[in-house]
Amino acid sequence: MRERLKPDQAFCYGRDYDAAHLGSHPDQLTQSIRVFRGPVELASFAKEGDPANWPSGADIAVSVTTRQKSAKVTQAYNCQGEGDQWRCAASAKTGAASCDIAQKEVFLRRGANGTMMLANPNSGLPIVDLCSKAAAGDTMSDDKVYRLQPMPQAACGL
Repeated sequence: MRERLKPDQAFCYGRDYDAAHLGSHPDQLTQSIRVFRGPVELASFAKEGDPANWPSGADIAVSVTTRQKSAKVTQAYNCQGEGDQWRCAASAKTGAASCDIAQKEVFLRRGANGTMMLANPNSGLPIVDLCSKAAAGDTMSDDKVYRLQPMPQAACGL
């Protein structure tokens, strides 16, 4: 991924789930998901990041719309390169978390045919309040792994 995604490059990956998919996956909470780096994240890396250590220090944002809430929730993450993936810890830059959310992690990995895989093994996505008991431990819903497609920047609201 460090070759595909550049330090000075914005990106947008996402997926929208239709009624048929959600009907066959009743335990999935996510209706729509986006993973992106836009102007805010690019400016942050330009100011504080070290291109020689890319992607360490890269900020990304994840926006999720769930079945229960029609409003989109966005959470910032700070990433480190780890082998062939990015390990991204939730950061308080975009939220008013009442707990230490740095333990809430997601993982990004290159997928086949230009896709991106997003893993959410320990309730690291904002599909539930990251400080709630529902977010403690392993992800209990079907919201563990996503195959995201490249999308235009406009699809991420940038």
